[in-house]
Amino acid sequence: LKMGQLEAAKNLLDTVNLKNLERRAYLLSASYFDYYFQNNQFVEALSAIETAIQQSTNELEKQYLTKKRDRFVEQL
Repeated sequence: LKMGQLEAAKNLLDTVNLKNLERRAYLLSASYFDYYFQNNQFVEALSAIETAIQQSTNELEKQYLTKKRDRFVEQL
């Protein structure tokens, strides 16, 4: 995503097996947020970051993701 190769990033994200991530599933959702945001798909981005927040069990991660969501919403 950071290299600007959005389609390659999306294809890679789509291959990740969510079950293998267990408690780190929120990282996949957060990555989808970054993809959707960079691709100007704001409704999908908001949904992905909300999912990431719900999936996170670590309070610090939850706070980080919540701040990230809030900054995103402020930009809309």
